[in-house]
Amino acid sequence: MSAKSKNYLSFPIGFIEGSGLSSTSKLYRKILSLGVFLPMTFVLLYLIIRKFREEKRDVLMIAEVFEAITTCAHLLQRKYVMFMHRKLIKEVNKDRDENFWKYDLISTEMGLSFERQMIILFDRSKVVPLMCWTPEDNKLLTAVIYIMQVLIMLEIMWALLSLDSFYLLMCTDLRIQFLLLQKTIQSVKLGEGSDTKGLVKIIDCTKHHKFLLRIHGKINTIFSSYFIMLYLVTVACASMHSYIILFKSPSLGDSIKSVCYLSGMLFQVGLYFVITSNIEIEAENLCEEIYNINWEGTTNLKIRKHILFMLMKAQEPVSITGGGMLHVNRNEYVGLVRLAYSIATILGGMT
Repeated sequence: MSAKSKNYLSFPIGFIEGSGLSSTSKLYRKILSLGVFLPMTFVLLYLIIRKFREEKRDVLMIAEVFEAITTCAHLLQRKYVMFMHRKLIKEVNKDRDENFWKYDLISTEMGLSFERQMIILFDRSKVVPLMCWTPEDNKLLTAVIYIMQVLIMLEIMWALLSLDSFYLLMCTDLRIQFLLLQKTIQSVKLGEGSDTKGLVKIIDCTKHHKFLLRIHGKINTIFSSYFIMLYLVTVACASMHSYIILFKSPSLGDSIKSVCYLSGMLFQVGLYFVITSNIEIEAENLCEEIYNINWEGTTNLKIRKHILFMLMKAQEPVSITGGGMLHVNRNEYVGLVRLAYSIATILGGMT
């Protein structure tokens, strides 16, 4: 029993033809795919292997090479399948279009359910990546909106690589500086004629500690509003997707989409909170290292005053805050997850 139902396969078929590997692809696409990009892929593979042969080999090096090769292999494998079986792919699409039964064969309700399962995977009505209004008949304006969204997403990636990487690297660097400060303080020995060298080290450590606190304060000022917005957006999105997963009983496609989005978002936010919390931990450990200086081994009042001053400064809280209302650390991250789950539970009880 055949049917003239919607052919959802036309979406990937269009991309296969656009790849230049189909028998009906335009000539310039075939030239680009087989004459330009395919040789480039093999050249890249050669350069990867050459780098592997020239560098010192260890586990990390092998892992990076494996990752690079498999990335190229994924592309070559798909190109091989699309090129070698291009006629068979067209036959499958034609057979599906002519002989598959209608989705509403049993009932209209079941037909709508099957339609939704296909729309979730490839919604032909969604002609742009992000949800927004598009004109029905104006293809040129739709293409302009599509290009705008693609450019915006590229800019998002650029901003992510710019600001977020700056923050993560600075926080890691600050943590390292606090560790170096601890090691330097551990090397301070007082008494037995070493008070002069010990005083020089203590003064240097005091100055460097004050400098690190100023840098930390500047970073806090830069990212204060960013983290309050990140917190609010994360709670809202996490609670919504948790509600969908736990109480909405969606289709498998909706569940997988929500789980992937929620996992990726929580991992990204958790990375910021954990790395920031590491600075607090090392700053707290600095207090213990200062206290463990053998200050009782010297009678030099100046040294004791410097140690006391540095200990007082080290006891001041070192934390990144979001708008002065939340602390960016591990405990706050756990609270964020709990809050999102609580909101999802409340929404589930109301429906």
